[in-house]
Amino acid sequence: MRVAVLWCVLAVWGTHAWGAAQELPDYTADKVTDRVYVIHGPLELPNPNNQGFMNNPVIAIGDTGVVIIDPGSSLYSGRMVLRQLKALTEKPVTHVIGTHIHGDHWLGNHAIRAAYPNAKFYAHPKMIEQAKGGEAEAWIKLMLQLTEGATEGTQAVIPDQPLADGQVLELPGLTLKIYLTEHAHTMTDAMIEIAEESVMVLGDNALYERIGRMDDGHFKGNVQALERALAVGVTHYIPGHGKSGGPEAATAYRDYLKAIYAAVVKYSEELLPAFEIKELIEKDFVRYQDWSGFDEEFGKHISLALLEAEQDSF
Repeated sequence: MRVAVLWCVLAVWGTHAWGAAQELPDYTADKVTDRVYVIHGPLELPNPNNQGFMNNPVIAIGDTGVVIIDPGSSLYSGRMVLRQLKALTEKPVTHVIGTHIHGDHWLGNHAIRAAYPNAKFYAHPKMIEQAKGGEAEAWIKLMLQLTEGATEGTQAVIPDQPLADGQVLELPGLTLKIYLTEHAHTMTDAMIEIAEESVMVLGDNALYERIGRMDDGHFKGNVQALERALAVGVTHYIPGHGKSGGPEAATAYRDYLKAIYAAVVKYSEELLPAFEIKELIEKDFVRYQDWSGFDEEFGKHISLALLEAEQDSF
C-alpha cells in the first residue's frame, strides 16, 4: 500500500477522540511443530477492540536463539509476542524478519529491539527502501488513527538487513530459506521456509478465509509466488492472516486469485462494460461472501484485476 492510498484511508475515518494505549491481551501461541509456533490474530481490520493486532506472528526456536517473523502492528503486539515466547523458552531473540511493507506485520519490531538490542532485523530490500521513504511513518499514523490511539508510542524500527532471493540463513538448529517476489501481494514480499520443520511462512501472499488488499499487488504475480511456495512441498503453510494448515492454507487463496483474474479476462474479451462485468463476477463468487473483508475488498479486486488484464493485453 503506497503512502497516497494510506492517506485516502485516513481521510474517510475522520477525527476521533483517542483513548490511552494499553497492553494487548494475550493470544495463544499455537504449536505447528516442536520448534515453530504461530499466534493467529483476529481476522477483522485494525480497530480499537483488537488494538491493531490482526496478523500471524511466527516464533521459530533454534538451539541457541529464536527467530520471530512478523511481530505485529505495534509496540504492544510485539510485547504480547514476547510474553508468549517467554512461556516457551528463555532463549534470546536473535533474528526478526518482516514479510512485507504493511505495518500491521512489522511495527512490533519496536518491542523486540527494546528487549533484544542485538537482534538482527531482515526484510526485502524494497521493503527497507519504501519504509525509509515514508511508508514507515505513514503506517505509524494509520495504525494510530484506525485504533483510536491504542498503538500510541509505537516507533518504527526499520529492518537494516536486506534479504536476497535464494538466500539461506544457517542458524544453530534452524535453516531459513528465503523466497523473494518481484510483485505479488506487494513489491516487497518475502516468504520464509524453515527447512528442518517443513514449514513455509507465506506472509500476505496468502490469507485464509480472508480477502486482503491488492491495492499495490499483482494477481498473476501473487499466484506465481504461491505456486512456487507449493512446489517446495513442505508440510505446514502459515498465511499472513487466517488459520495455518497443509497446502490448503496456500491453495485456497491462490485459487481465488486465479479465478477472479480468469473471470475478468473472460468477460472483458466479450467487450462488456465494466459495470456488467462486476455484476456477473459477483454472482459467480457467492462462495467467497463469508470470507472476512469480502464487502470491503471484493469490488476493488474486480477493478484492479480489470486494470491488470488491460495492461497485460498490450
